[in-house]
Amino acid sequence: MTGPVLTQAEARARAGLVRVSGYVVDLDVTLGAEYFRSTTTIHFDSRHVGEDTFVDLTDAEDVSVEWNGRPMSPGDVCRGNRLSLPDLRAHNTLLVRARLPYSAAVQGLHRSVDPSDGATYLYSHCEPAHASRVYACFDQPDLKAPWQLNVIAPPDFTVVSNSPVVDVTVATTAGQPARRWRFAETPPLATYLTAVVAGPFALWHDEHTVRHRGIDTAVPLTIGCRRSLAAHMDVAELFDITRRGLDHFVEQFDSPYPFAKYAQMMVPDFGGAMEHPGCVTFADRTFVFRGAETRAERDALAETMLHEMAHMWFGNLVTPTWWDDLWLKESFATNAAADAFARLRDTDDTAAVGRQSRAVARDELPTTHPVVTPVPHVDAAFGAFDEIAYEKGSAVLRQLQMLLGEDVFLAGIRGLLRRYAWGNMTTDDFLAGLGTVSGQDLGGWAERWLHTAGANTLRAEVTSDRHGTVTSVDLLQLASNSGPLLRDHRLAIGFYRRGHDGAFRRTERVEVHVEGARTRVPALVGVPGPDIVLLDDGAQAFAKIRLDSSSIAAIRDHLGEVADPVARVQLWSQAWASCRDGLLAARDYVSMTVLALARAQHTDNLDFVAAALDNCHVAIDLYADSRWRSIARGMLAELARSRIGSGNGDAAFWLREYARSAADGSHLDELATLVAGSASIDGLEMTADLRWHVVIALAAANRFDADDIDRVHEADRTTAGLRRAATAHAARPTSEAKAEAWRGLTSGTLSESVLIGVAKGFAYPGQAEVRAPYASLYYESATEFAARSERQATGLLAKLFPADDVSREGVRRADAFLARPVVPSVAARAVANGRDGIVRALRARSCDRRAAGDVR
Repeated sequence: MTGPVLTQAEARARAGLVRVSGYVVDLDVTLGAEYFRSTTTIHFDSRHVGEDTFVDLTDAEDVSVEWNGRPMSPGDVCRGNRLSLPDLRAHNTLLVRARLPYSAAVQGLHRSVDPSDGATYLYSHCEPAHASRVYACFDQPDLKAPWQLNVIAPPDFTVVSNSPVVDVTVATTAGQPARRWRFAETPPLATYLTAVVAGPFALWHDEHTVRHRGIDTAVPLTIGCRRSLAAHMDVAELFDITRRGLDHFVEQFDSPYPFAKYAQMMVPDFGGAMEHPGCVTFADRTFVFRGAETRAERDALAETMLHEMAHMWFGNLVTPTWWDDLWLKESFATNAAADAFARLRDTDDTAAVGRQSRAVARDELPTTHPVVTPVPHVDAAFGAFDEIAYEKGSAVLRQLQMLLGEDVFLAGIRGLLRRYAWGNMTTDDFLAGLGTVSGQDLGGWAERWLHTAGANTLRAEVTSDRHGTVTSVDLLQLASNSGPLLRDHRLAIGFYRRGHDGAFRRTERVEVHVEGARTRVPALVGVPGPDIVLLDDGAQAFAKIRLDSSSIAAIRDHLGEVADPVARVQLWSQAWASCRDGLLAARDYVSMTVLALARAQHTDNLDFVAAALDNCHVAIDLYADSRWRSIARGMLAELARSRIGSGNGDAAFWLREYARSAADGSHLDELATLVAGSASIDGLEMTADLRWHVVIALAAANRFDADDIDRVHEADRTTAGLRRAATAHAARPTSEAKAEAWRGLTSGTLSESVLIGVAKGFAYPGQAEVRAPYASLYYESATEFAARSERQATGLLAKLFPADDVSREGVRRADAFLARPVVPSVAARAVANGRDGIVRALRARSCDRRAAGDVR
């Protein structure tokens, strides 16, 4: 059944009419590979007797309905993906039985088969509005209600949900043995947060006592993964992060842990993590490491765990009213997790620089939007999950913290959690609560920061006398591409000078309130002139920072000598922004990065180093003059090769970089011997995952053919092996390989895991020539891609966009597509953003040619 999507206006009207008392949901997952049986009983009240409403039920078959004790003909009540409920009483009961299909696209109840042992795994993913693919419900976030789940499953399955298991009894279905799992009723939850995870999982259990205001509460802990991955789980570390995180947030929010247990389940085919109360799901392809993980990846897992844990309070205990308030939970969780991670790991928050950089870059795209963006219907909700909601929103919250003061801000958050516990909150509620505590009217602040798009540009103008003494400092602010607005900013400006030991250290730091187009900074007049001027010293603001020419000159050859790690990565990030804007040559950015990493006596945050190296590859493939690319790749390959055996514990990280940078025969020969096992590097263990990184690189260099790839895959018949073999096959730089990959991508028949692998291999960097015929085919297929699930449509349209068609013709092709009378919105966004990337690359290439002395 298909039909109209739920609009915000409909959701608001329905929330004003009904109050849900609770759900009882019975699922039978023993019917086979295609369908499961869902039976739902809903008890709810109506504020207006005699009116009509509807519940949501998507793609259901074999439906039967009992409405207030009376059987109803499906033909009378089924309206596409809705069941019409006429003549409401004060107290109502709805019973719905239906057969529903398993998802192959992580919508509703997803089903996956592990190729290594044939085991079947199920899990629900209902955000933003897919609970109706699992059970009949009022599928909107502000109709929260308790739910009680019962599941009939095969006898070898374990079932995990939001609440604890009450009992497990023997059952029989279709003459076959089964088990019936009964779970305790939950507190009030939004439907998108309801969780079912089932299969022959490997499980580990523990318990942690959390103390709040002198009261101890024992919280049962569970960690689970597919049994084929059990040997790769570092359960001790995961439990340690969990225990410390719970303690931190209970103290931080002055609020007890809201739920009866805390399970964290690693599941297949998923692409991130989801904060189901008491039953968080994580993508096992990202967060289960098979021995080749880097510190950056482990840190990313820890911060993701803390992000989802923060949602237990902000998102689950208190839930946004509608999807235009999505930022409330995601920005808050991003901010809270970053703070918790810095405290738990006792590290500098260099990751904040990366988050800010990504958000500013996203805010410059033609498809940017305000932090609080209208979501007129649920189909538009998925598009709101982006860097604006997460990273920009987090940076905006930091600005609000600085405006109000941390103590006042935290007191306001605690008050909001108490006031709206088990209910819903809007942005206006959030601002009113903080305004009451602080005594400030935050309406103007919200208009500037939450309801307008775009990042302002800030740059410093410093003058000195002939003795090198500063005579004036001005901060200049420019409007964004999105409008003329100039915002107020609270930030610090730092002066850095080079000492006798060659290191650049901060000599002056002044906090400044930036207002309007020009802000004078008299506190810095009279001090010795700086070698480097760092705006937003400490990464507290949200703005694009434009480096002055003297600072760029200082860091071009000496970035690695900037002593403070946060300052160093800030300058790195600001240099990349200049490169993206065509103001710093791609060759200069790459050379600066290689030199900084080669000379470093310290270990930078590997997460940021990884981002800087990613930027180098973008600069080489898209921004640099083609005649310099092989030289640049050789520089990266030599750097990586020198760091593999440095004994700093990051050998796996640098081997990956060596593999993707290798261009000449000697590099590729060495990589081939490593895969074959005929050579080794001290301190490096060639695990299955690491081997695949090298195999994919060799395939992309046309050094591994299909048979070679298949032989490696034969030794790794796992989900990861299947996906990476698909990537390797699609990465081969031959017309036949690309044609085969394209057929798979457009067929609509590939599993979620394989589809991801094929798309990654097809789009392997540095293969513009062999992909050239697909620039036009992309636009022919864009509408079909747009019809896939939200996750697939967004991913495919972005990943497959012909970004390396850097030409005026590439711009014209994008313009012609956008000018069509009807363009699906998800495709329009991808193409508009991709077009912006082509224009940016054309500008950057001109800059790089000028730096090389080519005046064409």
